[in-house]
Amino acid sequence: MKFTLIDMNNWDRKEYFEHYYQNIPCTYSMSVKLDITSLKQRGKHLYSALLFS
Repeated sequence: MKFTLIDMNNWDRKEYFEHYYQNIPCTYSMSVKLDITSLKQRGKHLYSALLFS
């Protein structure tokens, strides 16, 4: 994945970004059944495995 820095002072969509960023709280959540048996058997930690994914 490639990230591109945005020059906020010269970005055409700055006012739209600021509106949503400051006025509308955006969150995501989901609930799933997750089998972590193989992680536990190998002595791995769930948090680090999720960060790596």
